[in-house]
Amino acid sequence: MFESYPQAWIDVYAREGLLMVDPTVHWAMHNPGVVRWANLESQDRAGVLRRARDFGIEHGLTRSIHAGDAVSFGGLARSDRDFLQYEIDEIGEIIQRMHDATADLQPLAAGTRARIHEMAVILTQRGVNLA
Repeated sequence: MFESYPQAWIDVYAREGLLMVDPTVHWAMHNPGVVRWANLESQDRAGVLRRARDFGIEHGLTRSIHAGDAVSFGGLARSDRDFLQYEIDEIGEIIQRMHDATADLQPLAAGTRARIHEMAVILTQRGVNLA
């Protein structure tokens, strides 16, 4: 995971466990392709996108790749304008390369994955910043 959003937003996002209600993450986990965040506003019951705008995160998109059981995605945002199509295409190529570069890594055992997930949920509920 790479994060380059403003640190104040990263702190709020982690402390409040917004990953669990973020419509961009939900969309990415269930859909391959690309979506502009503006198209997810109606699904944002928790107001994550609205709150992100308070930190200058205005124009975002999510690119998601699904290959078998593997899912890779990236959420990117700009404060000044929407992404242009050539930028979206370039982002898609970069995320695809990153996905391909990690495709042959051995997955963690099911028990290990479950334990890590459990720990992440516990820490998120406690408001621990994992950054």
